[in-house]
Amino acid sequence: RVTYKGRPLVQPPVIAGATVEALLENLKSPERWVREQSIRELAGRPTEEVVKAAQVWWRKLDEKLDDNDGVSGYAMFEGLRVFEAHDSPEPVLLARLLWFKTPEIRAYAVGTLARWWDRLPADFEKDAMLVVLASDPSPKARLAAIVAAGNIPRAKSIEAVIFAAQEPRDKFIDLALIAATSALKPYWEPLAAKGFPEWAPAQRERFAELDSPAVSKKPSAPTAPAPVKITSAIPATGKLRATPEFVAALAAEVREHGNAAHGAEVFHRAELACTACHSLEDKGGKIGPPLDAIGSGQPLDFIIGAVLEPQREIKESYEAMQLTAKDGRTALGYIVARNAESTTIREPATGAETKFAAAEIAETKALGSFMPAGLVDALSREDLRDLFRYLSELGKPK
Repeated sequence: RVTYKGRPLVQPPVIAGATVEALLENLKSPERWVREQSIRELAGRPTEEVVKAAQVWWRKLDEKLDDNDGVSGYAMFEGLRVFEAHDSPEPVLLARLLWFKTPEIRAYAVGTLARWWDRLPADFEKDAMLVVLASDPSPKARLAAIVAAGNIPRAKSIEAVIFAAQEPRDKFIDLALIAATSALKPYWEPLAAKGFPEWAPAQRERFAELDSPAVSKKPSAPTAPAPVKITSAIPATGKLRATPEFVAALAAEVREHGNAAHGAEVFHRAELACTACHSLEDKGGKIGPPLDAIGSGQPLDFIIGAVLEPQREIKESYEAMQLTAKDGRTALGYIVARNAESTTIREPATGAETKFAAAEIAETKALGSFMPAGLVDALSREDLRDLFRYLSELGKPK
């Protein structure tokens, strides 16, 4: 145990058994552990009591906030997570954080905007906010806005993606652009067949450019490797779609009636093959990310969306790619190293790595997630509900 010489030890606050008001005050703590544990405790308290107290608490903070920074500002961000934990949209706080000075907070808030999209009031300028974030000076916020747009199933969402594509880009933003364009294809494709009659010529030109991801008018750095031809091979969605209405209804069932013990049985069924790709306690496959802490690290609606539509939310370092060399050789897996001279790709099942010189590469194909769409389409409503209850509890204290 390491301590700072002459500095007193941090005194842990009361969490278990503390009042709702005291737990909200804990969100001002500089210690992440204190904030996280307080949010967990608040998530288990009665929703009506927590939401009412949290509304009073964050507005008092906002009155004292002279600028968009400081302890109170970050505490308001933690407060947003409290409202999310209780699945209770708080539009005024969300709007406040969407314009926040700190880009990391704006990036988080635009994800919340997508999750609450259909439950926000009519006068909430959500379309304008999404476009503004898609053109944000911060690449973190722009990346989050692209992902958010891809999670809002409607044709108009592609407009925010187009705005983001005109800004400086890196490999993460390029991948998000491909994924969002593919996720929204069922919505913009009918309009494309008609030539986008309601769009201005400039919008049509920008979309044509977006539909060819190799075009990069604003590279993020002069040392970036020259772009190669990139095409998208992201699979189509399954029968169940992660619309805000479906996710909200299913999440409510999971919280009220979910049976984690039965969900564990569903998870280990051979036909789902979950353990062939994912590990738990170092047992299972290595193709997808380990699931030991998914319940403590991600909200329930995120977990539902990621399973129903795997291409929407792909964990960093788990973006499947296929490289094709000019001599016909191909390699499928995860890119583990890339620079101006070469690219190294690792085959997920065996761990074997193949290195391609940049001059050798003819095509880079983005495959998105290896997890197939529609994997849980055949499950009954009870099985589906219980599976998500099981996943949502992984990593949480027993």
